[in-house]
Amino acid sequence: MHRTASISLTVLLTLAACSGDDGGTTVDGSTAGCQAICNTLALPAVVTKTANPAPRPAFTGGTITDGTYAVTAVVDYGTSTPGGTTLQEIYKFTGGSIETAIASSEMAETHFCGTYTTAANVITLAVTCPMTRSIDLQYTATATTFSFQHGSDQNEVATATRQ
Repeated sequence: MHRTASISLTVLLTLAACSGDDGGTTVDGSTAGCQAICNTLALPAVVTKTANPAPRPAFTGGTITDGTYAVTAVVDYGTSTPGGTTLQEIYKFTGGSIETAIASSEMAETHFCGTYTTAANVITLAVTCPMTRSIDLQYTATATTFSFQHGSDQNEVATATRQ
């Protein structure tokens, strides 16, 4: 069963990775635990969240071009005060596979991998390392960016720029 994003992707993946479900497979096929390294992506620069009192833009879907995308902005819409923390996130899309590395001022660096599919404006991440989880997120893709639903209030949007 798919989970609709109701908390930040960062928090959701971290909670899932460390929730006691320590099964999974690393990229080399070995069994993984909460501290497993599922890829070797390097974290990008630190991003500080900002706020925008305007309503959140609609997500429109689109084709995600294979490549590596570093999160360059996170905006809390519908408020004048950004919530949360600083973060670092990077995503690598390759022919239906995804790898990611995530860290924030509230969590240690964690790596994930799996597959993804898209339909309309929803991307479904089927995480397989270091645990097995399915996550649905609304998104918009252009030739050079990937923006996605990121926050607990559904009004936070992360934008990642292709490297």
